[in-house]
Amino acid sequence: MTRGALSVHAGWRGSPPSVRLESWPLLEGGLGSWAVLLLLLAVPLAVALVTHDGMLTAVAVGLMLAAGWRFLVPATYLVDALGISEQILWRQRRIPWRSVAGIDIGQHGVLVIPDVACCPRLRGLYLPWGTQREALLALFAYYLEVPADRRQEAEFDMVVAAGSTPAV
Repeated sequence: MTRGALSVHAGWRGSPPSVRLESWPLLEGGLGSWAVLLLLLAVPLAVALVTHDGMLTAVAVGLMLAAGWRFLVPATYLVDALGISEQILWRQRRIPWRSVAGIDIGQHGVLVIPDVACCPRLRGLYLPWGTQREALLALFAYYLEVPADRRQEAEFDMVVAAGSTPAV
């Protein structure tokens, strides 16, 4: 569902100010987060009840932790002139602006699509904007030069490529 053009604040000179986001999906997801947590716990429990095998249960626990670890820990994001930085626990990742192929603008955040050859959407970085929606979109509009008529919000049905021109 498209909601129209986004407003970009022009109250600054030069580049927009940097944005710092903190996200903990387990605490911010509402009822859906409890369902995911229940699923992460239910699968190993079902394996234990069905197989009565400690080794298979341990494998199931390991697989569920590997699949859902990002859901269980807080993340910090910094979007500034250098690009997008993500820090989760001791792991830090940076995507410079020149490595951003495009973005998907969603209702609750932005999926940053890196410029990689294999599976770019799967390697993407989702930024939930919380209360800083306008500031974050202003940064993307400034650094990716998103055309004004493509600055729309949709439910992940629109992809904006960096430096692209609108399709006619």
